[in-house]
Parts: sequence; structure tokens; C-alpha cells
Amino acid sequence: MLNLKRFESLYDRFKSSGLRVRDFCINECVSESKFYYWQRKLKEQEREKAIPPDLSLSFLIMPQHP
Repeated sequence: MLNLKRFESLYDRFKSSGLRVRDFCINECVSESKFYYWQRKLKEQEREKAIPPDLSLSFLIMPQHP
């Protein structure tokens, strides 16, 4: 069963494989839908790490004009 940590390793192998997702998934016995699910989760995690927590919602705060 995949979790995010295990998928990171799988995804690194995918990136270095040069294969298409379909072919890689067949070789690794992973369904394409699970691959894309975990890929989305990994990208979401990377985005969260890239945005400092105190700035993540700052775009929602509109400046008050006098």
C-alpha cells in the first residue's frame, strides 16, 4: 500500500526512468489512477512547503482604504 513517503521514492524512480506514466505503472504494478492521486498529493505538499504559513492566507486580506 502506498503512502506519501513511499510514493516519493516511486516518483523519483519514475522521473529517472524516461518511461510514460502508463508504462511505468505497468512495470511497477501500480494503477495509473493511484499514481495520479499520489502525484497530486505530493505536489500539494510541495506547494505547502513553498509557502510560509504566515503568508499562505495573506492574499485574502484586503488593505483597508480610508
